[in-house]
Amino acid sequence: MASSFAVDAMFCQKCGRVLPLPEQYDLVKCRTCSYQGKVCTEKTSRDNRSDKKQLDGPYVERVCQRCGHDKMTYYTQQTRSADEGQTVFYHCPHCMAQETEHS
Repeated sequence: MASSFAVDAMFCQKCGRVLPLPEQYDLVKCRTCSYQGKVCTEKTSRDNRSDKKQLDGPYVERVCQRCGHDKMTYYTQQTRSADEGQTVFYHCPHCMAQETEHS
């Protein structure tokens, strides 16, 4: 049977409830329905995810202040209060420098 929800591994794939911590042998059992699943033990470091986020994404014509490369990738994030502009993070794919701009 196909999953009813497209969910993160922390949630039950049948009913969507938050799953408890694994009891034994990395097996998780939902307390609401009969779903049982194996916990993924592969760990992803936070730094690896942020590096991928820095290099993925659109390119913009912006000169890197460190190496002079003419294109940089960017992404935006709301780092301040909601009534203020977003922060734009630029990353140079050549030298891996990061620049920020508060808009």
